[in-house]
Amino acid sequence: MTCNFYVGQKVVLAEPYGADAIIRATINGDVLPSPEVVYTIRRIRPPFEGIVFILLNELVNHTTPGTDDEASFNAARFRPVVDRKTDISVFTDMLTEQKAKVDA
Repeated sequence: MTCNFYVGQKVVLAEPYGADAIIRATINGDVLPSPEVVYTIRRIRPPFEGIVFILLNELVNHTTPGTDDEASFNAARFRPVVDRKTDISVFTDMLTEQKAKVDA
């Protein structure tokens, strides 16, 4: 899988986790990302069996005993946050009286 994400990028969960994953995470004491919450990518792990995993600033889970591995999340479940600058100038221009003469 190609990863188009970068560290520091804002993302949201696009594909929520199912009941099985939620139960496993609860048993292991891990916290899963929630839909509609904006997260920041903290780290991108090298692909494992073709899957890229990410770690998030806002969620820090415990490490696996005997390793430094923290529960990470499949990058394919996330989408980038698109910042849209609100610009209403096109609408205010429509309301402004036009002074150009029109031949009728």
